[in-house]
Amino acid sequence: MKPKTKTKLKTKEVKIRVKSQISDLMLSDTYSTIKTIEMINNEINNDSDINTKRIIDFFVDDAVNDLVEYNTYGKMTDDGENITIHYEESELLDLEGLETMLIYNKNKPDIITMIRTGTVITSIIFDQAEQRYICNYLTEFAPIEFCIYTNSVINNSDYENGGIMILDYDIEIHGVRTERNKFCLQVTNIRNIN
Repeated sequence: MKPKTKTKLKTKEVKIRVKSQISDLMLSDTYSTIKTIEMINNEINNDSDINTKRIIDFFVDDAVNDLVEYNTYGKMTDDGENITIHYEESELLDLEGLETMLIYNKNKPDIITMIRTGTVITSIIFDQAEQRYICNYLTEFAPIEFCIYTNSVINNSDYENGGIMILDYDIEIHGVRTERNKFCLQVTNIRNIN
């Protein structure tokens, strides 16, 4: 029996574009309630207060759908079986001081593990087949337990060409979906390190 030959670890620098749309589902319910009450009041009073509507739309719509986009640099590695994308997070997502690793097996690119380290530590698995994943954020104060519910995973990235990874997931706290995230990461090759 021949011993397995060890695959050389390949690493390259990459440019990363992150786009994250966060929808606050709890505030969305509140917003719907406010709009329903406003519509009933308008019908009863046959009156429409445009200034109130503008104020509600301005403050609540921004909170319901928050879109953040930024560019950064990181590394992509290939160990023969797994691809790892590693980068530092942005203060735009309130994640300053965190490093993120996204890992997937080349034979199962639609199952992605996210590991974050730094001011908080967590490990999350995104998998459409096993949609619910319970995880913890270990903070300096106390651990926070929540559940990730994966809606969809699209991953066409590879080591040679880079590509796009899209994660669509909800966050549940005590069985209540509180937030929906649509996370898109685009990787562009820059240069090989080894």
